[in-house]
Amino acid sequence: MSSRIRALVVALLALSVGAGACVIDDAPHVPTDASASGTILLDQPALTVPEGGSSAVSVTLASTPASVVVVAIVSNGGAVLQTVPASVTLDPATYAIPHVFTVSAAQDQDTAADAGSLVFTANGYPPATSAVTVVDDDVQQLSASPSAANPLDVPELGMVNIFVTLAYQPVAEVVVQVTAGGEAINFGPSTLTFTPSNYSQIQSLFIQGEDDVDTTDDPGSITLSAAGLATVNYTVNVVDAN
Repeated sequence: MSSRIRALVVALLALSVGAGACVIDDAPHVPTDASASGTILLDQPALTVPEGGSSAVSVTLASTPASVVVVAIVSNGGAVLQTVPASVTLDPATYAIPHVFTVSAAQDQDTAADAGSLVFTANGYPPATSAVTVVDDDVQQLSASPSAANPLDVPELGMVNIFVTLAYQPVAEVVVQVTAGGEAINFGPSTLTFTPSNYSQIQSLFIQGEDDVDTTDDPGSITLSAAGLATVNYTVNVVDAN
């Protein structure tokens, strides 16, 4: 091969390599989604919500997203939570502006605090979680009818009933003790037992006025008591039948 031909081959090879390098250098760059390394930020990683009320939690993004980001909220756990709105939309212009979710807790029939969580999700982002505690506003009490606000008239040799329930579902058994004051009263039963399953079912006790030989009314009392609960006190008047 002549030196002239050899030089031409070398030149062609150089051009071929250069062209390949050019193709490699000019290959389109596929950008990495900025959200893949982003973070959803919460102003309330632990949120307290009053039962029957509401609280707020705000979301932002830690860095500028490449495009629009929709952050959705889902509630988990035992607490009965409602959230408004269901999602918020952030973009490169608003990613650092707090977007607010309102979280409400419904009333329930027990006196225990509830726990749950809120999970915030967006495409390409790791989820963010806020632990939620619902502070219960219910106070357990005995519900008795008729009201103990007024004296209870019981006829001599007659009978009157008191009907009792618990206002809210207890976490354990509640035993109500019934006691009487005065010599002219019979009553029963001496205890009423409520459980988480029967707390709202009416239980009754009777009060009976005893007969005597005089013509005067007799005073007395009935007391309902249970550990940790306010006592219900009835003033009883046994109306003489003579």
